[in-house]
Amino acid sequence: MEGQDLNGGEIKEVQAVFDIRCADSRDRGYVEKKVAEYMGKLYAAAGIEVIRRSVVGAGVFATGDIIDGLKRGIHRKIAMGMEGKWWPFRETAPEGWLPMKFVLQVNTHADAKLKEAADAGKAVWSPDEIAFEKCSSINCGMGHAADVYRDLMEFVRGRLEVRRDCGIITVTGNESMLEFLQAAYGFDGESPEDFIRPIHDHEMHVTKQARKIAKAIRNDFQLKDVDCTVNMGITNYRTGMVYRIDRNSEVYTILDDIARMVTEILGRLPDSHPEKARRVEKQCPVALLLCSPNVEHPRNRLMEYLNGEGAHLATPGSVFALSGYDVNAPTYPFGPYRVLSIFYAIKHLRIRDLYLLSDNDAELNSMKVKVERDPIVSLVAREFGVRVHMVNTWVSTGRPSLSPVDDVLRNAMVEGKRAFMRRIPRESPINRIPPDRLQRNSMPPSG
Repeated sequence: MEGQDLNGGEIKEVQAVFDIRCADSRDRGYVEKKVAEYMGKLYAAAGIEVIRRSVVGAGVFATGDIIDGLKRGIHRKIAMGMEGKWWPFRETAPEGWLPMKFVLQVNTHADAKLKEAADAGKAVWSPDEIAFEKCSSINCGMGHAADVYRDLMEFVRGRLEVRRDCGIITVTGNESMLEFLQAAYGFDGESPEDFIRPIHDHEMHVTKQARKIAKAIRNDFQLKDVDCTVNMGITNYRTGMVYRIDRNSEVYTILDDIARMVTEILGRLPDSHPEKARRVEKQCPVALLLCSPNVEHPRNRLMEYLNGEGAHLATPGSVFALSGYDVNAPTYPFGPYRVLSIFYAIKHLRIRDLYLLSDNDAELNSMKVKVERDPIVSLVAREFGVRVHMVNTWVSTGRPSLSPVDDVLRNAMVEGKRAFMRRIPRESPINRIPPDRLQRNSMPPSG
């Protein structure tokens, strides 16, 4: 079955992209939203229907809860695609079916750039072509995860209980803490200190997490035949660029083109412009967000909702976000890095408003139940007086958009788009679009 895009193009394949990124509030802003909308049109004109889902968590750790959620998301998209006759397997699609390719991209963030000798025109680089600023404020904060975890352990001591054969005891020392983590979170380590591990090297970290995800899918009997590739990269918040280091140069996605156009736009903004400055300032978010992956641009959607309530907020910098298919699963608690993220947001970033965001009440109720049933998360929320808000995006549609775009940003977006179009990467499917049709796919209004 073949579809049509808005400009009459023939849809010939489906690209299902799971964007696995950090919870940092500086991740993504208004520019990414508009560029993603524009790229969606371009890819449709090139014959590719794109489905994007975001899985967001501090540090991007491939723990069991995250991997299980990713698998659940893949199964859901495969089931959805059967109606449109989308073929998700590696073998050639039968006549009348559209090939469906899954790409999971794992991104950490750091102050990274190409070394002078590296070819900036490539789609993928080797790690030794990337230079890192080790003490930069835009490096992932999970390098300090051990410090936050020690703070969390001190906070919960004397406040939590664990059941023993002899009765219920209060968690105090390491022995009772280990028993608690085993009973409440299914932890199978030998020491409470093993519950959380910090990031020491960004390149090694993202490589290890991507390989864990790829292995888990490859060894899954139900998914082993699915056409699924795991890419990995390092995002520089300062420039917007994503440096892929996965060796999968033949697998180019919409995320690659989004990053390159965002880089062109941000490069044309003065460092003092809020859209650019907030990406490198110390994060100071006003909201903690738990979100279904079905909601596109969740940080922006929450900002639209809050601004409709009288706030004057904008991204990046305002929302510390967690999303994924595990977030709305109420039958088990949050994973270790979800727990640590929520504690960090509430205790260290001093956020007192937790927003649950979805397009249906079933997921909202599931997230609320998960928060209430998780022993550490519920304790932290209760002790710090966190207010929980449930926002159904389906009900709240029609809210005012973000603050009007100023002339500086508007001009940067126009000129950045033109610069990207003059240097479309050779791997990009946008090159398939006839020049006359490419001109008709203009950037969505930026107001």
